[in-house]
Amino acid sequence: MKSLQELVKFVTQNRLDAASTFPIYSRNEKNSKYKTFITGILQGDYTTDDEAALKLYNATTEAVKYRVLKNRLRERLYNNVLFFYSGKRTGATTAVNTGLYRQLVIAKLLLSAGVRRAGYELMDKILTKATKYQAYDIVQQCALHFRRYSMMQGDVKSFEKYNILFQQTHNILWDEAKAEELYSRVMIHFNESFAQSQELVVQAKNGVVELLKIRERQPTFLINYYTNGVQSTYYYLIRNYQKAIVACDEYEQYLQSSPTFYTAQRHAVILSEKAGYYLHIHDFEKGISSAKNALKLYKEGSINWFLLLELYFLLLLNKGDLVKATDLYIEVVTHSRFEYIRPQQQELWKIFGGYLWFTATSQKNDICIEKLTSRKQLFRFSKLLNEIPHFAQDKKGMNVAVLILQILLLLQKKEFVAIISRTEALKSYIYRNLDKDAHRSHVFIKMLLTMEKSQFDAAKTAQKTKNLLEKLKQGDLSYTATQARMEIIPYEQLWQTALNLIR
Repeated sequence: MKSLQELVKFVTQNRLDAASTFPIYSRNEKNSKYKTFITGILQGDYTTDDEAALKLYNATTEAVKYRVLKNRLRERLYNNVLFFYSGKRTGATTAVNTGLYRQLVIAKLLLSAGVRRAGYELMDKILTKATKYQAYDIVQQCALHFRRYSMMQGDVKSFEKYNILFQQTHNILWDEAKAEELYSRVMIHFNESFAQSQELVVQAKNGVVELLKIRERQPTFLINYYTNGVQSTYYYLIRNYQKAIVACDEYEQYLQSSPTFYTAQRHAVILSEKAGYYLHIHDFEKGISSAKNALKLYKEGSINWFLLLELYFLLLLNKGDLVKATDLYIEVVTHSRFEYIRPQQQELWKIFGGYLWFTATSQKNDICIEKLTSRKQLFRFSKLLNEIPHFAQDKKGMNVAVLILQILLLLQKKEFVAIISRTEALKSYIYRNLDKDAHRSHVFIKMLLTMEKSQFDAAKTAQKTKNLLEKLKQGDLSYTATQARMEIIPYEQLWQTALNLIR
């Protein structure tokens, strides 16, 4: 039933049920069982076979008439899927291949029915286009059919031509499949966790070596894509962000020199990756430039547009351009599409607002304070914890950013008693939740706790946290993927601000 529900929704959403050639049911037949079945599925009346059989025939699923109806409906739906066309007339390979797969099925059906002239004519057109768009699975199928046809015609020259083409595409497909395997073996680790391991680093390194060899043999679009993905991931894992940027530059140049495979979406993704790497190495100018160029390629209000603005905001905030960061923050949270993005994203912007407010008030930036206070409900510290139910459960992630922000804001208000009342809970929290993937946060919270031990004396605190500050600056404690999610502003920078608050 679940697969049938999915099929019905796909066909109706793409208006394939209205195809005049093969209608699923007659519009004039008011009591059509097919129409009743489809309507019931769309309205959620039938969530199981038992419900459908009972309501349609007052019978069980074992009833022959129900099984016949279901099977015939499924076959009619399959027929109408052949009419599917994405409607996109761009050079995007996905949209092109959708049409090619449909045409290939039609050509094969014609040939199997003995309609050879029309079938091979269509297949020749498919072969030309599939070759252009590197759809080698389709090329291979066409080469196989033309090789058979050449044999039947006794055309040795054509037979050899298509036999060579078949073998060439076989080799390319094998290399593409191997490249996909190497890519997948690395990326599968990130489905559940961003935590890295030495095993993953070694696997990514070995994958890069193999992929570069494959790319040298077969520099296809897919192999370039997989190679860049594993290369940039490997350099990210070993924190060599400069080389990750170089890998992205190479792939960007490849895209720009390959109009057949260039799309704004693909270009924007690689620009966004680079912006993230520039944030890591604190090259904010180049990061902002990459983010701005990527923004031009996304539709305003789209999911990817909002995601990119998160990165753009962090670049502006860390650069110290508070006015632009404030303008961007206000633009996002007041955007008409903001209420439709995921709750976690909305919560993240609340946290961003808190750090923006803390920074602006610490620096006494009247322009930003005025912009933020002139609009009601933009930031309410008193309700911050209640407004982030999703991140409140993220004990190793963004909840850490909230706890740190709370301490900083209390410090700013000189509410030392409130800070002291939280110290025991904070000690317990860092030892329970912050492991090696969040070591920087562990160290930074210990520095904040040292303030209380030093009775909020700036000189004593600076002296007692000297070694901890050095730990933050050590290379092996740089951002991990887990850490990067919670460190809105580099802790070294936040620490200097915190010390200044008690001087």
